[in-house]
Amino acid sequence: MSPEAPHVFHPKNAFGFTMEEQLREKVTDQRFREILTDKKTIVHQVSESSNSYGEFLFVEASRPVGDQRVMTTFYGLGFHAHRGWCDDVWFWNKANSSPESLRQEILKDEAEKLILERRVTIAPYVPME
Repeated sequence: MSPEAPHVFHPKNAFGFTMEEQLREKVTDQRFREILTDKKTIVHQVSESSNSYGEFLFVEASRPVGDQRVMTTFYGLGFHAHRGWCDDVWFWNKANSSPESLRQEILKDEAEKLILERRVTIAPYVPME
């Protein structure tokens, strides 16, 4: 693929991220909810874990691009080492998918329940604005 050719298997194409969402690699909580409830989105996993920035709820989701699915990991509802508690923004990055991970699927109602449980758990720690 030449450098000029579009990278059609990138999350920005599958999830329709705006230019700002692409540059900042994050979306608002409202936008995250829109992405999750979209009929093209499949949720594959919801789990609490940590990365080099902090401890978060991680949500792996995919959308179709051509005859394949592109997986993205969203993480939010947690403590970010540089920003403090995050409950209104979700960071995202391209996830490496395998046939096994793409076969896993969580019903959207169950995913929403897990997200709500995490929101309730961290609510006492999130500063009021």
